[in-house]
Amino acid sequence: MRLFGVFPVMGRRTVVALGVTGMLMMSSVAQAQEPPPAQPAAAPVPADPFKFDGSSPVMLMITVKGGQETVFEEAYVAIRTALNASDKPELQAQAKSMQLMRLTAELPAGQNRPYVVFLDPPVANQSYEFTQLLYYSGAWKADDVEIRKQIDAIFEKLKASVAEQGIWPLARK
Repeated sequence: MRLFGVFPVMGRRTVVALGVTGMLMMSSVAQAQEPPPAQPAAAPVPADPFKFDGSSPVMLMITVKGGQETVFEEAYVAIRTALNASDKPELQAQAKSMQLMRLTAELPAGQNRPYVVFLDPPVANQSYEFTQLLYYSGAWKADDVEIRKQIDAIFEKLKASVAEQGIWPLARK
């Protein structure tokens, strides 16, 4: 059987199959030549604002939720005790530099209480951010399951008690 009087049906099918294959190859080549969409550049990791150069004193301003002062102070003492007990001199120096001060004025019930951690001098290039101190400083062996439970309990106390934090770098005059 002949179509159009030129190609037999089998020949026509071969031509159609080759044509489809050619179009698919051309479209894949065209797609390969198109540049892929640009991936957004990874955002640079911001510098830790709780790391200081050690050249001047710093005040860390911490606002503690009303009624949570004892919880915060327990967590703070636990952190400072672990830093002091460390065998790393830079962590011991951090503990010595951290002086906790509390506003003693009477506040209305439930109002947040300001605290200051006065760092004089702060240890250079050591983070004073609570999460960094707890999990990454090396003051605890965070990979030990039982110790990790203790660290997590301290972190939960901080989460429950701290309303906000701020940094006030100072200059001696």
